[in-house]
Amino acid sequence: MDNQQIQQYRSQLAELRDHLDREINRVRNESLRDVRAVGEHDQHQSESIDKSIGVEHAEEQIREQVHEALQRIDEGEFGKCQDCGQPVAKERLDAIPYTAFCINCEQRREGPEPVQ
Repeated sequence: MDNQQIQQYRSQLAELRDHLDREINRVRNESLRDVRAVGEHDQHQSESIDKSIGVEHAEEQIREQVHEALQRIDEGEFGKCQDCGQPVAKERLDAIPYTAFCINCEQRREGPEPVQ
């Protein structure tokens, strides 16, 4: 991967990080406002707050992965699978620039699909 591609990924990741920071702050502020407004047993409002907390948690996890990807860029390890050391496919990085694993290692990490 050449330096120009690395810089494009760095820019994309920094933009995503900033977007996630704004979104997490927005969801937190809404949740805090909703918590203050909730009556003691308002089930609908409680479910809404629970969903907001779930969204916030998911976005925080992605933000952490973005931060780690930016660190890998700084360390010269970006685009290498963190399990097997092989290059991560460009198509995968284009779709999920914060991924740390090639598709094969990611599938192994996720384990077999449950049988239904």
